[in-house]
Amino acid sequence: MKPLRVFSLLTFAFIAIGCSPSGPDIASVKGTVTMDGKPLEYATVIFIPTSGGRPAVARTDKEGQYELRFSGGRMGTIPGLNKVRITTVRDPGEDEDGNPIPGSKETIPMEYNQTSKLEFTVEDGKENVADFQLESGGKILSGNDGY
Repeated sequence: MKPLRVFSLLTFAFIAIGCSPSGPDIASVKGTVTMDGKPLEYATVIFIPTSGGRPAVARTDKEGQYELRFSGGRMGTIPGLNKVRITTVRDPGEDEDGNPIPGSKETIPMEYNQTSKLEFTVEDGKENVADFQLESGGKILSGNDGY
């Protein structure tokens, strides 16, 4: 094969790959997290696909609402069964509007984070709503153990 033809084929292949969507198929997930019936603000919600792959993360707002973010600005997570962890451990930062958010230690029981048995099945092609009603009273890890 002539070098020019090989170069043309390789160029076409790279362009085709570059024009395809980045990463795996994902589905949108949003919901609300409450603790003892009250919105859990500024908690981190983590969805970990049991089939493997990158986790998706969100931070709840003042009303306890969240929407998962995958990577590269893509919203959602990998469809299928996901383990879910919810934690309040965080470094100081800012919310979407640039308002300061103070750092925080863990305030929710480890059964929702470190030893979480929470799961949610994300369905492809649907707007998934995953609400979590947490209850206080369990053992809480001190500091930022495990994160």
